[in-house]
Amino acid sequence: MDESLKDQLEGLFSDSDLTPPEKRLDTQAASARESAERYQRLVENLPVGIYRVMPGLSKFLVANLAFRNLFGIAPETLGRITLADLIVNPAEHIAFFDRLMADGNIASCTLPFRKLDGTLVLGLVTAKAAYASGREAAYFDCVIADVLDHQDQ
Repeated sequence: MDESLKDQLEGLFSDSDLTPPEKRLDTQAASARESAERYQRLVENLPVGIYRVMPGLSKFLVANLAFRNLFGIAPETLGRITLADLIVNPAEHIAFFDRLMADGNIASCTLPFRKLDGTLVLGLVTAKAAYASGREAAYFDCVIADVLDHQDQ
């Protein structure tokens, strides 16, 4: 075969075009796992509390280390408590979630909370509703920072 023709043909295909489909799927799956692990480490290591809570019962679906540390929650305890266990003023939180449901998100709202040991936390909360279908929220993604902790710095 003419060398220039061979060079032109080789330039048309990348190495991935010649890789068997099974090998490409394995590589894509490994890449997706690595990406998910990097994202999980990022969220877990952030210095602000991040949590996902269900509407209604306010059951925690997930919470990062900063959130658990802020409220004194052991990882194995998270599934047994609800947001109601941390609320100081239920009426304020009801109004917060009503507004969140109506607007879809809330930025920088200050709300009082109580740690499991009873200590007061003044939280600066930002939240976004996630919808599975229609107008019913499937869950709320929230970020919280302790305002009292940050005033000293």
